[in-house]
Amino acid sequence: MHLNKLIVNDFPRKTTLEQELTKYRLLNIFYDRTAEIQFLENIIIRNPEHADKPKKWHKKTVKTIQKVPVQT
Repeated sequence: MHLNKLIVNDFPRKTTLEQELTKYRLLNIFYDRTAEIQFLENIIIRNPEHADKPKKWHKKTVKTIQKVPVQT
């Protein structure tokens, strides 16, 4: 748990999608976070223009992702 906290504290509060994906890949070392990683990858694939913007993308993008079925 302590190592998870150190990883999370290394990232800014308002992260970009790329930073969030990197953070979850690092956290995946300690606990299985493949669902979160796949979710973020799908957001980046569907909305590449939001990949380098801070978290303002979150609410709008999550609503659009939930409407469209995810292909695996």
